[in-house]
Amino acid sequence: MKTIDRYIIVYCFINFIQALITPIIQDEAYYWMFSKHLDLGYFDHPPLVAYMIKVGTMVMPSPVLGIRFLTVVMMGFTLKTVWNLIPTIKRQIPKAELIFFGIALSLPLFHVYSFLTTPDVPLLFFTALFLLALKRITDKESIANMLLFGSAAALLVYSKYHGGIVILLAVLFRLDLLKRWSTYISGLIALILVIPHLYWQIQNDFITFDFHLFQRASGKYSLKYVDDYLLGTLAILNPAFLFLIFKNSKLLVSLNNHSKFLFRMLIGIITVFLFMSLRSRIEAHWVAVGIIPITVLMFELIVEKASLLKPLKIIAIIFVSLIILARIVILFELPVKTEFYKDKKEFFESVSELSNGKPVVYINSYQKASKHYYYTGFEAISDNNAFYRKSQYDLFEVEKEFNNRPVLVISDLPAAHLDSMVFDSGRMVHYKFLDNYVVCAKLKAQVLDDKLDKLDRKGTVKVAIYNPYNYPIHLDAVDDRFDFGLMLLEGYNKTHIPVSYSGTKVLPPNTTSTIDIEWTIKDGIKSGDYGMLITIRHGIIAPKAISKTYKIHLK
Repeated sequence: MKTIDRYIIVYCFINFIQALITPIIQDEAYYWMFSKHLDLGYFDHPPLVAYMIKVGTMVMPSPVLGIRFLTVVMMGFTLKTVWNLIPTIKRQIPKAELIFFGIALSLPLFHVYSFLTTPDVPLLFFTALFLLALKRITDKESIANMLLFGSAAALLVYSKYHGGIVILLAVLFRLDLLKRWSTYISGLIALILVIPHLYWQIQNDFITFDFHLFQRASGKYSLKYVDDYLLGTLAILNPAFLFLIFKNSKLLVSLNNHSKFLFRMLIGIITVFLFMSLRSRIEAHWVAVGIIPITVLMFELIVEKASLLKPLKIIAIIFVSLIILARIVILFELPVKTEFYKDKKEFFESVSELSNGKPVVYINSYQKASKHYYYTGFEAISDNNAFYRKSQYDLFEVEKEFNNRPVLVISDLPAAHLDSMVFDSGRMVHYKFLDNYVVCAKLKAQVLDDKLDKLDRKGTVKVAIYNPYNYPIHLDAVDDRFDFGLMLLEGYNKTHIPVSYSGTKVLPPNTTSTIDIEWTIKDGIKSGDYGMLITIRHGIIAPKAISKTYKIHLK
């Protein structure tokens, strides 16, 4: 057995132990819930992470290890693939494997994603595989390499849409690929493999792309977004490594075409998300794929400049020690709040007991709804209103279990119409029992006026509403009537405008109906450009967005 393989086995064994004894985080519960409803796509992510968890839970007796099983295995293969990206001759130096692991384990994400399951795990593996396939197809245009190249590209997209950025940057920095017939064969293979997911997107009005490209973006520049992005990038990619790489950039790009390409890929990844930070918040881990070129470039730098071996040892000792300490700390429930001990099993068992068998609806919390299902075995849903973001719960078919049924509503925030109590654990909960909860998140409203781009402070407009459900929705129900509204969006600021409406009183199943809505906008709301949504509200439940975002100018 090769030395590198022994290192990887030890790495995976430690990660298996950590995966088994570390509580799941909220996002893992959300992806686990995906695996209970397998599909070709999801509201906010491609489907690969769901299938990973499904396979893991089928082969592992422990639920938490089932969620993380393929993550541990896949990250082992990721390291082996990154190792193979290093030129063979340079892997022959003394203690090459130790140097390689010293570099890799000084990067936080090789720890985080070694036992936590998120879409970034397959993204990292298939990025490394894509880059390796690119290297191989450059050397030899064989059928096997074309299949590998095309399949890796497709699986990048199935992992996370950021994989598309990797593919585009690779083509941009290797324009010679456009002159190779093998590139087009590989592209055709990738396209064929992605067709099922594209079909799902078409069936769902490209809802995922709309969410990531438009709904998440504030549309307004903020220096804080840029500052947060740059600080997060430094933390994720190891500031010491970035300094050494950029300081020695001339040497790196002069070594060989592959090193020059990887350096450009690193610059490209950082730059793309820097531009994105000009209009919206960027999550620090979005630059995760940058750890692959960093690992290879740092290794090549050490080979070329032996004087850097001592600084590497210092960097590795500091970063690896701190990260290992953090990995040990998260095993214990400390006064410091962490993702691992947020909303523990006892909380969901208490909620389940309070519900007394009734379905549970969490307000604006796909995380809690997912954890409730994971810990209690009883499926819950998240009711996402217009002040929050939509999630996969807005696509699930939950009508049979929740529509026109008594439910327990749980909210993080207190309100006059909610009751409150303290569980035995000391946790306060705000709740309300509803006699008749109506599922209506899939209603679709469309303004029937092409001139709505200029909005008067008083006005009336005709709106078409499509009811996709197989049951009618009574807008004028005696107990809990429905109300419509307008939501004005300015960056992340949202202002709700109540409206009056006239027209149909019932939305028949699978039918489009029309209503007239009339609004009055107070002078306290300044004139200017806004996004605008149409909302619907039922009883005490906050208004839901049921239309696309219209760009308007308020006079």
